[in-house]
Amino acid sequence: MKKYYKLLFFTISGVIVIALMFTSCKKFVTIPPAPNEIVSSNVFADSTDSQSAVEALYYSMASSTALLSNTGGLTAYTGLSSDELSAVSQNNANLNIVYANALLSTNDNSISPFWTSDYALIYEANAIIEGLSTSTSVSNSAKNQFIGEAKVVRALTYFNLENLYGSVPMILTTNYQVNATLPRTSTNGVYQQIINDLVSAQNLLTPAYPSAGRARINMYSATALLARVYLFQSQWANAEASATQIINSGLYSLVPNLNNVFLAGSNEAIWQIQPYQPGYPTSEGYAFIPSTTTVIPKWVVSNGLLNTFESGDQRKIDWLNSNVIKGTTYYYPYKYKLAGNKNTSPPAEDEMMFRLAEQYLIRAEARAELGESNAVNDLNIVRNRAGLPNYSGATDQVSLLTAIHHEMQIEFFCEQGHRWFDLKRTGLVNTVMSLVTPTKGGTWNPDWALYPIDYSQIQANPFLTQNPGY
Repeated sequence: MKKYYKLLFFTISGVIVIALMFTSCKKFVTIPPAPNEIVSSNVFADSTDSQSAVEALYYSMASSTALLSNTGGLTAYTGLSSDELSAVSQNNANLNIVYANALLSTNDNSISPFWTSDYALIYEANAIIEGLSTSTSVSNSAKNQFIGEAKVVRALTYFNLENLYGSVPMILTTNYQVNATLPRTSTNGVYQQIINDLVSAQNLLTPAYPSAGRARINMYSATALLARVYLFQSQWANAEASATQIINSGLYSLVPNLNNVFLAGSNEAIWQIQPYQPGYPTSEGYAFIPSTTTVIPKWVVSNGLLNTFESGDQRKIDWLNSNVIKGTTYYYPYKYKLAGNKNTSPPAEDEMMFRLAEQYLIRAEARAELGESNAVNDLNIVRNRAGLPNYSGATDQVSLLTAIHHEMQIEFFCEQGHRWFDLKRTGLVNTVMSLVTPTKGGTWNPDWALYPIDYSQIQANPFLTQNPGY
């Protein structure tokens, strides 16, 4: 019987209070110490209990679509905000607000759970890092593995928060009295902490996965996120070196059949997260795939995205599906194939966090920025897997970067917010969204590139400021 430790959050007078609990056979049992303390003697007394605490971290990520680390929630909402998904079939006021880029800081039911849920996840990671750092009863090898995993989770969560909200408070402790009044940390400060966490994790982790498949973090998981972060920070040489380390590791390869990319244990996967119940689908599969072929999908791929695919692109065939309703064809994302909650027969699918194709395109972009002629080779590797010929356009830097960014859009459509984040990091968000937003019934406001912080958070923390325009 496994025990899964769980940190539960509730608010008293605007201050987050934390109670540490564990589940055994799906029942919660309270551990009695003070709510602002983590009792390492109980939770981190040995490697078994410490591993249970780390597994609870993964369970949190898999079980809540309000978490930005959960690909379903992140993909769906950023897809609506950008030019990937349409809310035309959604009879849901909150989702239509996201689609129209008309978010309000006082709208509690649209995106507000993201902020609170992700800071709860950060607290869980902080608790593991603190508890194990002071534990004397856990072996060094186990301690390094668990702390490394927690640091990667914390880094990924801050990366997503930063790219949605801009500069955010940097909470690195379980001291709720300190955390409750922290102001925003500068964007540079947030990214530096993310890099620090990932470099530290690289040194703590090993290339071997600590569990079956690729459902827990290894050294290359940290390296994959680090390559992405270096790209976002325009540190081209570091991005190229990190991506090359993974590509040359020999542990990963592109899966030739696109229908098999997202299977559990896929050789393209650098890190996946298992669904929170055996036999359940991924959150994306559950959300995107309609219940029958006779209904309009809840999440419809935009015409703009459909028209972006080149002729002969196998990704349009294998990673999209459609229902025809009254003569109208509605396309929906189909990277994940399992939809119901009783999919007990193989092949199982896991949530894809990082995969090798991204590393090829990160290296392609970094090399193009560095003026290296071999950038096109990495671009062609991804194109060829999709059934497309080698890139034949102009090879000047601007043209090549445009082709690479296009490839990123197609390869990672409706996947983990890639499109929304890339529009902003490449400086294209205002140009693209100024064309897209009128089709949604509005006029683009550059302030909308960032989400608003829920007003309740502003009220609770007098040092937390709102994003412009809200």
